[in-house]
Amino acid sequence: MGNFYSNHFIQAEGVPQGSVLSVTLFIVHLSQILSHLPSSVHGSLYVDDLQISCQGSDMHFIEQQLQHAVNKLVAWCDKNGHAISPEKSQCVHFCRKRNLHLDPAIYIRNFAIPVVNDIRFWE
Repeated sequence: MGNFYSNHFIQAEGVPQGSVLSVTLFIVHLSQILSHLPSSVHGSLYVDDLQISCQGSDMHFIEQQLQHAVNKLVAWCDKNGHAISPEKSQCVHFCRKRNLHLDPAIYIRNFAIPVVNDIRFWE
Protein backbone atom coordinates (compact mmCIF):
# COMPACT_ATOMS: atom_id res chain seq x y z
CA MET A 1 0.00 0.00 0.00
CA GLY A 2 1.47 3.30 -0.97
CA ASN A 3 5.26 2.91 -0.74
CA PHE A 4 5.04 -0.16 1.53
CA TYR A 5 5.35 -3.62 0.03
CA SER A 6 4.97 -7.08 1.53
CA ASN A 7 7.93 -9.42 1.68
CA HIS A 8 8.58 -11.45 -1.45
CA PHE A 9 7.65 -15.14 -1.32
CA ILE A 10 7.26 -18.01 -3.72
CA GLN A 11 3.68 -19.14 -4.31
CA ALA A 12 4.03 -22.88 -5.03
CA GLU A 13 0.39 -23.43 -6.01
CA GLY A 14 -2.99 -21.78 -5.93
CA VAL A 15 -3.60 -18.13 -5.27
CA PRO A 16 -3.36 -16.26 -1.99
CA GLN A 17 -6.51 -16.57 0.11
CA GLY A 18 -8.60 -13.44 -0.20
CA SER A 19 -7.20 -12.45 -3.58
CA VAL A 20 -9.57 -11.08 -6.20
CA LEU A 21 -9.22 -14.18 -8.38
CA SER A 22 -9.38 -16.86 -5.68
CA VAL A 23 -13.18 -17.33 -5.61
CA THR A 24 -13.53 -17.27 -9.39
CA LEU A 25 -10.68 -19.72 -9.94
CA PHE A 26 -11.99 -22.00 -7.19
CA ILE A 27 -15.44 -22.14 -8.82
CA VAL A 28 -13.98 -22.75 -12.29
CA HIS A 29 -11.81 -25.55 -10.90
CA LEU A 30 -14.54 -27.15 -8.77
CA SER A 31 -17.14 -27.03 -11.56
CA GLN A 32 -15.10 -29.73 -13.34
CA ILE A 33 -16.28 -32.22 -10.71
CA LEU A 34 -19.71 -32.45 -12.34
CA SER A 35 -18.23 -33.96 -15.51
CA HIS A 36 -17.14 -37.01 -13.49
CA LEU A 37 -20.68 -38.05 -12.58
CA PRO A 38 -22.23 -41.11 -14.26
CA SER A 39 -24.79 -40.17 -16.94
CA SER A 40 -27.68 -41.40 -14.77
CA VAL A 41 -26.70 -39.07 -11.89
CA HIS A 42 -27.35 -35.35 -12.05
CA GLY A 43 -25.52 -32.75 -9.99
CA SER A 44 -25.47 -29.06 -9.19
CA LEU A 45 -23.05 -26.79 -7.39
CA TYR A 46 -23.57 -23.67 -5.35
CA VAL A 47 -20.06 -22.39 -4.61
CA ASP A 48 -18.66 -25.34 -2.61
CA ASP A 49 -21.97 -27.15 -1.91
CA LEU A 50 -22.60 -30.14 -4.14
CA GLN A 51 -25.92 -31.90 -4.65
CA ILE A 52 -26.34 -35.12 -6.64
CA SER A 53 -29.54 -36.96 -7.52
CA CYS A 54 -30.78 -40.00 -9.37
CA GLN A 55 -34.33 -40.96 -10.23
CA GLY A 56 -36.08 -44.11 -11.34
CA SER A 57 -38.25 -47.00 -10.24
CA ASP A 58 -35.48 -49.52 -9.42
CA MET A 59 -34.19 -48.59 -5.97
CA HIS A 60 -31.29 -51.05 -6.17
CA PHE A 61 -30.11 -49.42 -9.43
CA ILE A 62 -30.46 -45.92 -7.96
CA GLU A 63 -28.47 -46.91 -4.87
CA GLN A 64 -25.70 -48.43 -7.04
CA GLN A 65 -25.53 -45.35 -9.27
CA LEU A 66 -25.38 -42.94 -6.33
CA GLN A 67 -22.68 -45.00 -4.61
CA HIS A 68 -20.69 -45.15 -7.84
CA ALA A 69 -21.04 -41.36 -8.18
CA VAL A 70 -19.92 -40.75 -4.58
CA ASN A 71 -16.90 -43.01 -5.11
CA LYS A 72 -15.95 -41.09 -8.26
CA LEU A 73 -16.39 -37.75 -6.46
CA VAL A 74 -14.20 -38.88 -3.57
CA ALA A 75 -11.52 -40.07 -6.02
CA TRP A 76 -11.65 -36.73 -7.88
CA CYS A 77 -11.35 -34.83 -4.62
CA ASP A 78 -8.39 -36.97 -3.50
CA LYS A 79 -6.64 -36.33 -6.81
CA ASN A 80 -7.34 -32.57 -6.77
CA GLY A 81 -6.64 -31.69 -3.15
CA HIS A 82 -10.23 -31.39 -1.95
CA ALA A 83 -12.25 -33.33 0.61
CA ILE A 84 -15.89 -34.23 0.99
CA SER A 85 -17.02 -33.92 4.57
CA PRO A 86 -18.99 -37.04 5.55
CA GLU A 87 -20.22 -35.26 8.69
CA LYS A 88 -21.86 -32.52 6.59
CA SER A 89 -23.35 -34.91 4.02
CA GLN A 90 -26.99 -35.98 4.03
CA CYS A 91 -29.38 -37.96 1.87
CA VAL A 92 -33.09 -37.40 1.19
CA HIS A 93 -35.25 -40.18 -0.23
CA PHE A 94 -38.19 -38.91 -2.27
CA CYS A 95 -40.86 -41.45 -3.23
CA ARG A 96 -44.41 -41.03 -4.46
CA LYS A 97 -45.56 -44.05 -2.43
CA ARG A 98 -44.57 -43.87 1.22
CA ASN A 99 -42.64 -46.79 2.70
CA LEU A 100 -42.54 -48.61 -0.65
CA HIS A 101 -38.74 -48.78 -0.74
CA LEU A 102 -36.10 -48.97 1.95
CA ASP A 103 -33.91 -45.88 2.23
CA PRO A 104 -30.68 -46.08 0.21
CA ALA A 105 -27.43 -46.93 1.95
CA ILE A 106 -24.76 -44.60 0.55
CA TYR A 107 -21.27 -44.31 2.02
CA ILE A 108 -18.40 -41.83 1.86
CA ARG A 109 -15.47 -44.14 2.44
CA ASN A 110 -16.83 -46.16 5.43
CA PHE A 111 -19.12 -43.43 6.78
CA ALA A 112 -22.84 -43.98 6.12
CA ILE A 113 -24.57 -40.86 4.85
CA PRO A 114 -27.62 -40.32 7.08
CA VAL A 115 -31.06 -40.23 5.49
CA VAL A 116 -33.03 -37.17 6.63
CA ASN A 117 -36.45 -35.71 5.85
CA ASP A 118 -35.21 -32.40 4.44
CA ILE A 119 -32.00 -30.59 3.54
CA ARG A 120 -31.08 -26.95 3.20
CA PHE A 121 -28.86 -26.65 0.13
CA TRP A 122 -26.56 -23.60 0.48
CA GLU A 123 -26.35 -22.09 3.90
